[in-house]
Amino acid sequence: MQDEGGRKAFAKVFRVFLDPENYPIDFHCIAGQDRTGAVAFILNALLGVEEEQLYLDWEATAFWNPSPHFNHEKLFFKLVRGFDRWPGDTINERVEAYVLDLGFTPENIARFRDLMLEPAP
Repeated sequence: MQDEGGRKAFAKVFRVFLDPENYPIDFHCIAGQDRTGAVAFILNALLGVEEEQLYLDWEATAFWNPSPHFNHEKLFFKLVRGFDRWPGDTINERVEAYVLDLGFTPENIARFRDLMLEPAP
């Protein structure tokens, strides 16, 4: 998600989530883990999901893949450490800085949160 192609792809996906006409949204990839997991990781981080839960959610996507060549841990660290390029004390803050660096605004992020989260009672 941090190279140019991944950044463009995520920006395209995020624009889909900003349009209420697109809901409900079902997203997936061929294998249902790496790209899908990365998108879910970023979206959940923007929604304030706690760091440990973000990691557990990512980990759950690896259980079905029996291939000895698949290195889920390597992909996980590549994703998480890739956000270290952006400022923030938490993974959530670094992911938000990443999304802002893609050209989105704080208002875009607030709109996404409004679309995805129920109002507080």
